[in-house]
Amino acid sequence: MTKCPRPKAFKDQMFMPSDAVLRAVGRVAAVSAGIEDELHAIYWKLLSVTDAVGVVITGDMRVSRLCEDLLKLAKATKVPPRIYDDLADVIADLKSKNQKRNEVIHWIWDKGGVAPPAYKAGRQNVKYTAKIVNELADDLIWIEARLTSHALTDKGLQDARAKLGSNADLYAPAPWLVS
Repeated sequence: MTKCPRPKAFKDQMFMPSDAVLRAVGRVAAVSAGIEDELHAIYWKLLSVTDAVGVVITGDMRVSRLCEDLLKLAKATKVPPRIYDDLADVIADLKSKNQKRNEVIHWIWDKGGVAPPAYKAGRQNVKYTAKIVNELADDLIWIEARLTSHALTDKGLQDARAKLGSNADLYAPAPWLVS
C-alpha cells in the first residue's frame, strides 16, 4: 500500500475531458491494440513463421518499424503487385492517422483538448472534440479491417468473404481480388 493513500474526499479538479471524449479516446486505444496485433500477424505471415517464432522476432517492435519492415518484406517475398499496392496504401493511411492517434493517447488532456508533453517542445495544443476523436477511431477501425484481410491466409480470406456475402467488401476488404 502507498504511504500516502488518496483521501476519500479527493476529487478530479476537472482536468479531464468530458465523458464523451474519454469514451472516444478509449475506442482509439482499443482499436490501436488490434492494429498492432494485425501488423505483427502480417509480418509473421510474410516470413512464414509460427506465432512463437514471430514473437521472438517482432515482440518489441514499434508500429513505425513494423510498417517500414512490412513493405520491405512484401517486396522481398515477391508479394503480388496488387496486394503490395494495397498493403502500401493501408500502411500510408495508418501513418497519416498515427500522429493524431499518438496525440489523443499520449498527450496531456484537459477540458479544452490536448497539449504536448514538456519533452515535445515546440508543438502546439490541439482541440479535440468527441466527434473528431470518434472519426479517428472509425478510420482506425477501417484500417484494422484492411490489415486483417492481409493477415489472413488466402483460404481464410476467401472463407471470411464468402461468409459475409454482400458485406464482404465492408468487413473483409480485398481490393486486389476485384477485377
